[in-house]
Amino acid sequence: TGAEEPESVTLRFTLRGLVIGVNDAAIHARVHVAVTMDRLWLENRAETLDFLNLPVHFRAGICKRIKEPRLGIPFKNNNSMGAAMSTTPGELYGDNSGACAVNLAFKQGSKNIYLLGFDMQNGPHDERHWYPPYPWSEGGGSSDGKLRQWSLEWANFAQHFKQEDVVVKSVSTRTKLNNFPVIGWKHFMKEITDGRG
Repeated sequence: TGAEEPESVTLRFTLRGLVIGVNDAAIHARVHVAVTMDRLWLENRAETLDFLNLPVHFRAGICKRIKEPRLGIPFKNNNSMGAAMSTTPGELYGDNSGACAVNLAFKQGSKNIYLLGFDMQNGPHDERHWYPPYPWSEGGGSSDGKLRQWSLEWANFAQHFKQEDVVVKSVSTRTKLNNFPVIGWKHFMKEITDGRG
């Protein structure tokens, strides 16, 4: 979404744990794995993912016009956030790529999850993303209505995190996602430096 760019969005430091990039965040930041539900994104970024040698979890069935990326990992998806996250192998739940990425982090056993760029709104100057616009989609990004819907749907996932003693924090200066504590960039850096993240 249209997150304000953190002080070092390229993540020039090394994070402990799994760093997941959603859609183009995966090619503009240093990540371990990419996640997408977006057919057009995968069709237009498969070669780049192969070049970067980056594993990508993608919604099963979206590789209709291209062959699967070399390090592709298809997942089944319920396209809903009405249930708790999936713990079943080969499944990621959620109705957007970001939710599926969070489900992946949960399934990997993460007890501390930080959301960067999950602000569920356009940027202060109506930016759709913190990275350049997609060349295949003029304007790109999700509609305000879709972002508003997604921001309201995190309640079930938040409840599941609470039951499983997973701490989720949103690293942002402005967000519509109100199911998790919001911390600033400096606080986030301190936590991961101190070994809490």
